[in-house]
Amino acid sequence: MKHLKGLLLSLVGLMLLFVVFLPIKAEAATWKQITPGTGIALTNYNSGTYYYKLSLKEDSFVKVHWNGNADFDYYGYVYKDSNFTKSLGSIYANTATGDRYIALKRGTYYVKMYDGFSKTPTVRVSFNVTTSASLDKGNYCASKAASLKASTKVTVAQTPNYNYTRWYKVKLTKNQKLTIYSSEGNCHFFSVISAESFEEYSTTTGTTSAGSKYAQTKDKLCSGTYYITVSPIAVTYNYSAGGMGTIFYWK
Repeated sequence: MKHLKGLLLSLVGLMLLFVVFLPIKAEAATWKQITPGTGIALTNYNSGTYYYKLSLKEDSFVKVHWNGNADFDYYGYVYKDSNFTKSLGSIYANTATGDRYIALKRGTYYVKMYDGFSKTPTVRVSFNVTTSASLDKGNYCASKAASLKASTKVTVAQTPNYNYTRWYKVKLTKNQKLTIYSSEGNCHFFSVISAESFEEYSTTTGTTSAGSKYAQTKDKLCSGTYYITVSPIAVTYNYSAGGMGTIFYWK
């Protein structure tokens, strides 16, 4: 009898040890499917982290737009997997309304967003998608340069299948400095080249008071025809995983 009682106590002890050291499975995130172009209402944003899934049938340029009732700070990260092991880019906002851009190849992506400073605005976020193919002009060299008028905005999406330097042809009607304004300044390099001599002109870069990046020729250029090239800076992004995008224009 004592032997049986001891055996039962040993079994109970073993079960308790098993329960104590049994790995606890982390709670899985609930992913909400994003419909491109549809707004997502986020109220009391600091109450938790929001998870969204975005499926792209083609290489695409994604514009993330937010519209809130007050200035706020929020962070968003784009991942290729739902375990958050491969971040493809970040989205940071600190104004009531604004836009961020990212170019992604075909596939499924996961977006995790959360408030950074415990504010509780009412925010609406939308994801607008344009395919890279529809943006592609085939302007990969000077002879195929696309004509571009002053103040005309152009979208460039660098994804694995559309990753090359774009060439644009512009005409100056007077002597002036040429300035290029862009939505993102860390993923593309802008150059200004003479269409006659192929001389490349030095530029200075900076940020406007409105937050736009710019590149401006250091000297005035004579009236005539010039090329603007938009080249990806490969070291700033893993193009095998995704890509980057920018919207630019010149004056």
